[in-house]
Amino acid sequence: MKTLPLLRCTLSLICVSALAACGSDRAGGASSSVAGSGNPTAPSGQDVLSLDFAANRNAATAGDSVVLEWRTQAGSACEASGDWKGSKAATAMEMLALQEARNYVFTLTCKNGNASAARSVMVDVQAAQIKPVTQSAEDKEIQQVFKQIQEFDKV
Repeated sequence: MKTLPLLRCTLSLICVSALAACGSDRAGGASSSVAGSGNPTAPSGQDVLSLDFAANRNAATAGDSVVLEWRTQAGSACEASGDWKGSKAATAMEMLALQEARNYVFTLTCKNGNASAARSVMVDVQAAQIKPVTQSAEDKEIQQVFKQIQEFDKV
């Protein structure tokens, strides 16, 4: 009787190799959401690298903030590029203030050995709408009174 090695399987891990190694005929039914480049079947004993990356909005107004959130399975080192920079944790979220009206592209690349996964999100930021100032009837009345006072002072 064969015994199964102790496994921890999540949605993004491939358990096919473990099932096949144990002689199971159910190995063909497993799947995963492999992200990025690299071999989708990881070497024995390694998890498949996957990356989920999203923004809480894809359109905003200048001055608004956007929240970027990501999760990686089996990723050990992540790097931000595009309109943000720096090393990032394997799972985190970050809030960024978008001041300029333009298209922003945020890219996150996570690595584990030779495998890498990259995802990008875009946020379109529009200029804030400036409402035209209209003069109220009250403002016009005040201006007329002011003109009358100026003319009275001339006399």
